[in-house]
Amino acid sequence: MTDSSDAVPAQLSLFLQLHPIEVQFLAPGVPTPTVSAAAGALRVGVNSILKTLVFTSDSGAFVIAIANGKKRVSMPRLAEATGMVQPRPAMPEAVLTLTGYPAGGVAPLALPSDIPVIVDDAVAALDVAFAGGGRDDLLMRIKPSDVILLNNAIVAQIVE
Repeated sequence: MTDSSDAVPAQLSLFLQLHPIEVQFLAPGVPTPTVSAAAGALRVGVNSILKTLVFTSDSGAFVIAIANGKKRVSMPRLAEATGMVQPRPAMPEAVLTLTGYPAGGVAPLALPSDIPVIVDDAVAALDVAFAGGGRDDLLMRIKPSDVILLNNAIVAQIVE
């Protein structure tokens, strides 16, 4: 595993120049598009892994949800927290177009400022976690409190 700050996507690198926070980039040498793959590659528990997910609705609205571990985002809870009617996971093409990151590698930073971000309360309780680094083979060690602050995120219970 290497410290791979030189492989950081441009949008994320620029964001971190404008918002200097403590972040460490890690390239485990294998793709880590799932919580289990990331936890295994880093040899950490699954609850230390954040997943940044994009949801959409029939109205064309989007929301970004950040959860941890293997629990699923609850559509009714997400709808309640956002006011979105019948949210569902966005297609990978929409995720890339909207965020600039591929599905399975979405970073929890440098996200579109006009899309609401909802962070699960279990994430908010963590001191440090590992999240996608903008590619499916790059991770970052980050403080969830920074994710919440820099996204002006709403904290709510959104997992099942």
